[in-house]
Amino acid sequence: MNIDKDLMKNFQKRDENANKGDFGRALLICGSYSMLGAAIIAGKACILSGVGICDIAMQKEIYTAVSLSVLEAVCTPLSKDFSKDDKKLLLQKIKKATSILIGCGMGKTDYTRKILAFCLEHASVPVIIDADAINVLAEDLSLLDLKKSEVIITPHPAEMGRLIGKNASQVNCERVLVATEFSKKYGVITLLKGHNTVISDTQGEYFINKTGNSGMATGGSGDMLSGIIAAFCAGGMAPFESAKTAASVHGLSGDICAKEYSKISTNPSLMLKELPKVFLEIEKNL
Repeated sequence: MNIDKDLMKNFQKRDENANKGDFGRALLICGSYSMLGAAIIAGKACILSGVGICDIAMQKEIYTAVSLSVLEAVCTPLSKDFSKDDKKLLLQKIKKATSILIGCGMGKTDYTRKILAFCLEHASVPVIIDADAINVLAEDLSLLDLKKSEVIITPHPAEMGRLIGKNASQVNCERVLVATEFSKKYGVITLLKGHNTVISDTQGEYFINKTGNSGMATGGSGDMLSGIIAAFCAGGMAPFESAKTAASVHGLSGDICAKEYSKISTNPSLMLKELPKVFLEIEKNL
């Protein structure tokens, strides 16, 4: 198991006098009644990836389930109507955060659109847009005009297709071109998931990830990846480096699972279990 040598420079030994404030505060706005697992998976991945504080904001209907499943997280309930009080509370959270993840399991709703717009308008730290926040964005790309900070989008081929008006097969036929052109046009970092994930920066520079396997093609895998990116960004790693490094680390956890349990049985719960082995190997080489 080896991480790309160029990516190893993004890691450093922890100061023995460090405290949780040194490793950032990730705000994860994720989950809904039918997809609360997305918030749990993203939260656990973020915590296992070294974030100082993981703050999960979610619809109040799933507050108990999520808070009992991710014990290390700070959990914040929000109402479905995204009230004035919710806006005030979320703004406080945004100002404290050093990275923000939005979209995992939220549902393609006006609620998701309102929160995405609010985050883009007020955030001064990296914002990771995933899943249903991407689907909302696809209906109104002008939302990106609101951004005040660096943005990472993490679409799978079908979601990428919705963003550019093509189908998944067309996207996969020209993955590098699709990712780089979208990044340059909209000024975002694009992480196009799939076999040989492509990560492109706003200038069109790109990286192709070589870790991972087909066993990772299962629900929740993307939520885990986004949680890792959020942790890396929160800790101060540059957004483009965070996206590249997270894709590699995520893929390595999947490769361990495929070897240990089979590709058929690989799933995010097992990948989360194996994730510390990836970081242990990284620490050994620092």
